[in-house]
Amino acid sequence: MAGLWQDCTIAGVFGQKSAEFVANGRGKVETDCIPKSDSPDLGPTFDIHEGKDMKKVLLATTILGMTAGFAAAEIAFSGEATAGFASASGATWESYTSFNLGVAATAESDAGISFGAEFDVTAGKTFDFDGADSSFEPDESGAFGDPEVFISGDFGKVAFAVDGFDDFHDDGNNDDAFEGHDVEYTGTFGDFSVGVRTDVDGGTSTLQLGYTVAGVDLGANFDESTEAWDISAERAFGAVTAGLGLDNDEVATLTLDYSANGISAGFEVDNTDAYTVSAGYEADGLSVDASIDQDSIWEVTAGYDLGNGLAVEAGVHQSESAFLGASMSF
Repeated sequence: MAGLWQDCTIAGVFGQKSAEFVANGRGKVETDCIPKSDSPDLGPTFDIHEGKDMKKVLLATTILGMTAGFAAAEIAFSGEATAGFASASGATWESYTSFNLGVAATAESDAGISFGAEFDVTAGKTFDFDGADSSFEPDESGAFGDPEVFISGDFGKVAFAVDGFDDFHDDGNNDDAFEGHDVEYTGTFGDFSVGVRTDVDGGTSTLQLGYTVAGVDLGANFDESTEAWDISAERAFGAVTAGLGLDNDEVATLTLDYSANGISAGFEVDNTDAYTVSAGYEADGLSVDASIDQDSIWEVTAGYDLGNGLAVEAGVHQSESAFLGASMSF
């Protein structure tokens, strides 16, 4: 390339007669800086005629102009990593390390419609701290997750992910919840919101509705595959949020949550005499949470945020599941 570009001063680009050409409109403008037409190094050129004179102009200039609209497109990378030691239900302690890389591409059309796609890549061994159900996830060596593609605008958002969406209804006991929906639509129109997920090949759907009136958030979910449903109402009273719920199993639930000045507390009880009490504290990067239920099954977790995405975390459960490690966000 260096040999193709010689004297790129004004005289070198336009030739020694450029001054005369500019002054009286006569003369031939030549350049040694731009190679001959159809150069294999710089690509094809095209001709622009000015009277009897001709200049070689790189086609690449036009290509740059044509692609200027792509400047609005963005490709973002994010990462999460974990490392530490853990025991599932009192079994032998093991080490774990994992890394997850997320890739998201977004852009906007001339019509103002946003569109994009995302996927992730996971490698390593992870520990899922979930009380008595805590377990080590299988090793993954750069496993690619299924992609999700979406378009969105004033009409809402339509997302596509093969077998990528679960049923909306989840009361913690819905073990038969379907996890194979392929298409999701969500939209918010003033105080009203709607969500629909459909399994294209299976022909079943799940529906979610929401509405806010007088400060009360109303919600309803219905799953066609399991015929499960639930309705709920929730309202905030300062630092306290109260909620009521009812599902297809005729389980009615009352929840009370408090959060202010780094202190949190929660209480949940239903008509089967099941309940959970929780409390938490967070200040200066330190967080501690604890909970206990009607069967005296307890859990305690703690973490310390070291800043810039690095945190130290630990947890222990009544079942003797426990872990100590670090999490990182990039």
